[in-house]
Parts: sequence; structure tokens; C-alpha cells
Amino acid sequence: ELRTAVLHGYARAWNTVGQVIFDDDEESSPVLFLGLALSRDGACNGLLAETEAAELPFLDRREKYYLRIDVTPWIELDRDGPIANAAIYTYVARPECFYDPVRDTLRWEGLGVAQGYRQLIEDGLAERPTEFADAFRRQTWPIPAGIETISRPYRFPDPEQNRATGRDRPAEDGGPARD
Repeated sequence: ELRTAVLHGYARAWNTVGQVIFDDDEESSPVLFLGLALSRDGACNGLLAETEAAELPFLDRREKYYLRIDVTPWIELDRDGPIANAAIYTYVARPECFYDPVRDTLRWEGLGVAQGYRQLIEDGLAERPTEFADAFRRQTWPIPAGIETISRPYRFPDPEQNRATGRDRPAEDGGPARD
């Protein structure tokens, strides 16, 4: 069961650069993914999923461009009170993957946002109550100026990351279409 929560002290931003291979290319290309940025007065909603400690290395592989951090003190739960004896983690951009639109405009040639990734987010929001989805959109900083949307299917260069995200399975077998 997923629980909604609010993370205080952070804002949701398009600030994480990862590498993908678009289906018609052989070389990887940089794309922007959502991440979190420290923000004194910031707050953003999200979902909590109970996870066993043994599953954390799998999630770390999946979130290859991010570092796992403990945010337990900054979480406000929506209902049912606190979670006893549990740490709450989220992922933030690794320093080498952090995108600053002022500093990094020329650093990554051809940087874009994959349309399939944006659609994955929208599909997830469609499964949540309207007020959650509306708050998510309000609390997400816009895509930086000059960043184009790329409408081609993609996969990750790392086979382990593809397995962790389900990208190694065809859509008809329950894996995502390579978006």
C-alpha cells in the first residue's frame, strides 16, 4: 500500500542528468529526469512504499543517477500517524549528475527530456486522486528554458538498470514499452 506524504525542505526539479540510448542511435544521449533540490521553504508531495532492507540495493541500481538519502525527519505523513521504527529514504541527483541551468547550459550537448519519461509520470498521476496530482504539478519546477522534449523510445545503457526498471521485458510480458 502506498501512503502519501510531504517532504519539507526540498523542491521537485528537473535537475538530474542521466544517459539513455534512443532506439535509433548507438551512442548514449543525456536526458533530464526529475530530482529534488534543497529549498528552505520548499515542500513536495510524494508516495511512500514499504520496502525491505534487502530490496534497497535493487532500488539503488534502478536509480543509478541518484543517491539514496534518509529524509525521515522532514516527512509529514498524510494519515495513520508515524511509521514506527522505520527510515524514510528518497533519492537526489549524484553530484556528477546534478544539472544547474545557469552553470550547465553548454555542458551537455543535446540535453532533452524524454517524452516517454514525462508520460510515465502523467500515467502515475492519473492513478492518484486529483488533489494529489494537482499538488504534484504545482510543486514541480518547470523544465528549464531551452530544453527540448525528445519523442523517441529509449533504454538505459546499463543492462542492470534496464532490468531494475523492467525495460528488459517486452511490453506484452508486463514490461514497459521502451519509451
